[in-house]
Amino acid sequence: MINLPFVLSRLANAVSAEPARALPQHLMILDAALYCWELDEDLNQLVTDPADGSTAVQQPERFTRLLLDRLRAEKDLNTLLTTPCCAPAPDGDVKGPGPADPSSSGEPYTVVDACLQAFLEAGLPAAMSSADLVSRLRARPGLAGSHWNYAELTPLRLSRILAPHGVRPRTIRFPERQLKGYLRTSFQQAARSAGSP
Repeated sequence: MINLPFVLSRLANAVSAEPARALPQHLMILDAALYCWELDEDLNQLVTDPADGSTAVQQPERFTRLLLDRLRAEKDLNTLLTTPCCAPAPDGDVKGPGPADPSSSGEPYTVVDACLQAFLEAGLPAAMSSADLVSRLRARPGLAGSHWNYAELTPLRLSRILAPHGVRPRTIRFPERQLKGYLRTSFQQAARSAGSP
């Protein structure tokens, strides 16, 4: 697994402060690398010195989920690092719309709308962690973006799909701990900008 130095988060903050000068591919690489680093920190905390005194053995579901997310995130990071900048996505990643894809019905329906629906179904919280939002979206049929079905989403893939809509994950303090997540207002603003209902 890739271990990232703390300076990477400082670099990401510096680059994201001037998004107009940064290439989207580079921002996605930084997001992917930081997500790997955060998952490493979560796994390390769970295995060595968790705050609540539990261990990975006592939380096998959480440990397995974190480990799988970490492996998927590293695969996505490696794909980003080996894809030439501005090149089209590999053909193997492109999926056709599912049978019940709302976007294929002729009505305008975007991933932003799907995220707002997920917030509604969750009781309209002010924020939702990336993992929770992805978990809700994975149950949806059809295509989330031009490359992945909803069922194939990961937090990194969702961030890549949402980036063109101006929605980016941020570190949010939830009751249990700080996590990467999304503010509901970010989706509302994106929907208004796109003229969504």
